[in-house]
Amino acid sequence: MIVTSQVYKNQDIMNGEGAWIISDAIKFSLSQIVLLTRLKLKNLGEKEVKGIRMICEGYKTRFTKPFQKITIEVPYNTGMDPYNGLLQVAVDMEIVEQKGSWYVFGEEKFQSKTFNQFAPDVLVECEAGREKFIEVVDGEIDNQGA
Repeated sequence: MIVTSQVYKNQDIMNGEGAWIISDAIKFSLSQIVLLTRLKLKNLGEKEVKGIRMICEGYKTRFTKPFQKITIEVPYNTGMDPYNGLLQVAVDMEIVEQKGSWYVFGEEKFQSKTFNQFAPDVLVECEAGREKFIEVVDGEIDNQGA
């Protein structure tokens, strides 16, 4: 794994590069590029920072569906929830359907705060459905034309 901070704020949004510019020195050498944005993790209305929230955006990927964006919470004291971010991935993969603030998985209807009771089953479905986004052809991985 290579971690670098060689990204620069895009000064010309009209050039089609997006919010960040990645140097060409690393853009073409890596199989995965994930842009991380750090935010404070705290309860609404409180000043105490309890950790960080990372917004992870797949800029370049050879192993997953391209251009996915996910928020991961990293609390300082309790450790990460093993299913954090899975709900959004399941919605993106159309395994879970979002209807306003409610979600539907099979016959089950739930809100995000009760997702963890369905998370193991959703994870199994996501793993089973990954072939929808990644296809192996003659030993090479093809990300749907990426």
